[in-house]
Amino acid sequence: MIICSCANINDRKVKQALACGARTLSDVQAELGVAMGCGSCRDAVQDEISRHYGGAAGVAPAYSGELAPSV
Repeated sequence: MIICSCANINDRKVKQALACGARTLSDVQAELGVAMGCGSCRDAVQDEISRHYGGAAGVAPAYSGELAPSV
């Protein structure tokens, strides 16, 4: 599925960049050029990063369990 229309980048390329060590949106932008045109793919790229790293891109949660704030 195409994630970034401006750069013609699909989800497989984003996943490959993450598998090769990209950890942040800035890393993926530098490697693939995503989210540098119109920016409409920014959330989709962030979602892929979160899925790959199981949460916020490589950042340990500040709270856990019952102490987590409700949103």
